[in-house]
Amino acid sequence: MLAREIREIDRENPPERIERISPFVEFSYRKALDSLNVHASTARASLVHARITIVSTVLLGMFLLAGFSSLSLRKIKSLEAVINDRERVLEEWARSWQETFDSISDMVAVVDRDYNIVTTNRAMKKHFGGISSCRELCRMLGLSHVSNKDLCDYGGASEWVEFSGKTYSVRTYRREGKGGCIVVIRDITRERDLEERAFQSEKLASIGQMTATIAHEIKNPLTAVMGYSEMLMQRAMDDPTKAIIDKLHSAALRMERIINELLAFSRKPKLNRVKTDLNELIDNAIDMVSEALSVHGINIIREYSDLPVLNIDRGLIEQVFINILSNAIQAIADSGRGDTVRIVTHRRADRVVVELSDNGPGISAEDRKRIFEPFFTTKPAGKGTGLGLSLCYNFVTAHRGSISVRSEVGRGTTFVIEFPGPSEQGD
Repeated sequence: MLAREIREIDRENPPERIERISPFVEFSYRKALDSLNVHASTARASLVHARITIVSTVLLGMFLLAGFSSLSLRKIKSLEAVINDRERVLEEWARSWQETFDSISDMVAVVDRDYNIVTTNRAMKKHFGGISSCRELCRMLGLSHVSNKDLCDYGGASEWVEFSGKTYSVRTYRREGKGGCIVVIRDITRERDLEERAFQSEKLASIGQMTATIAHEIKNPLTAVMGYSEMLMQRAMDDPTKAIIDKLHSAALRMERIINELLAFSRKPKLNRVKTDLNELIDNAIDMVSEALSVHGINIIREYSDLPVLNIDRGLIEQVFINILSNAIQAIADSGRGDTVRIVTHRRADRVVVELSDNGPGISAEDRKRIFEPFFTTKPAGKGTGLGLSLCYNFVTAHRGSISVRSEVGRGTTFVIEFPGPSEQGD
């Protein structure tokens, strides 16, 4: 086809014409060839450039990826270190919070909105173990009449409860915005004892003034009764008359003893202090009631500790021990319950403590509150004046000591007497 086209060109263009335009054709051909060469070179250069671009892009991508991975690893390790530091801080804070929570002497329980106990401090665990519900806590406290709602929803509610021979206050605080409450149980035994002692001292002081006046007024005519009864006893000849006068004289002697007790109660004891071994003094008191102990088959258990010598009035403190031992003997004998009196002496800081316990019938909470009141007695008429323990209270407090009682019905009674140690004693 190309040959045919050439022949046609030859026919249409005579030789002289071809010769005339051939320089132009040759020039155009060279230009076209040069242009083709340029384009070919450009194409090859573009291909090389494209290859270089692709390779560079791949290498750059790999480099960026490697750089990003290295940067990410460093960042992750840095974040991990920060998290570990914060975890340590949180653990230390939690441990510090728990130590602080456990160091609270009051019993504390945190209750959620469903009345479940979510956490307790060490004091609460010690007394109630792993208690889990508010209802269970109320039951153990003897507050079964108090509902969960009453206990938790009305913050600040407080009640006094007694268990294990101690008095506790139960107070709740609402957890605002979270529901539930925080229950705080505080041992207020000592506070109550101090309040009762203050009240007792005021009451005894007022009663003492009154009884002193009455005793003095009675003692004068009583002296005359005793004198005349003794004279009549000497002159009485027949036995019936003598027996009547003897009863009269015995009654007068009893009245005199009561009046002397009243006077002793109304006066502040004048102490005749001497250096005294308290354990030895207790043994003397036991000897004074040994016959009664033997008759009723009561055992004495002594648990003495080494005690410092105290500067006390031997006669008054011995009378305190005799009174308490006599009361224990009589309580055991009258009730037919119990057979042991235990006496323990020990030191508490700079205080000397004597505990006299029996396993007798115990004392009710109502009677325990009045045990040191003058003229209060649970004994049958004619068997007690109700002044014995009041005198014990006066004698002990005159030495700047204290006397208290722990007791539950059916579980015996313990009297706790504390004296200041040598460094606290006055003359």
